[in-house]
Amino acid sequence: MQSLGFRLGLLLLACCGLAAAQNGGTIEGSVTLKESGQPLHHADVLLPKLGRKTDVDAKGKFRFTNVPAGDWEIVAHMHSLSDARKRVTVRSGEMAPVEFKLDFSPLRETVTVT
Repeated sequence: MQSLGFRLGLLLLACCGLAAAQNGGTIEGSVTLKESGQPLHHADVLLPKLGRKTDVDAKGKFRFTNVPAGDWEIVAHMHSLSDARKRVTVRSGEMAPVEFKLDFSPLRETVTVT
């Protein structure tokens, strides 16, 4: 009898784990330079509301897993380029694609004359 109870307990834990794993989705995509289409492998991609960040790989690709279902703002950032922001809808168990094309930031210079 103890063996049956143990097996039922394991089955219950396995089912709960599967249900929890299916609550989130995946966001994946790429970050490229707008002018040339070249991948930007040193860019950062952020999910600010979740406090999560990932780096872009050598092919310009990124991926977030286990993102809770819902609408999220996602930001691509790279030094000397303009940040790009997009809204993405994540559905449980699905992949949401996001493509960023970053542009050069306008040069901002301040000169003070005394």
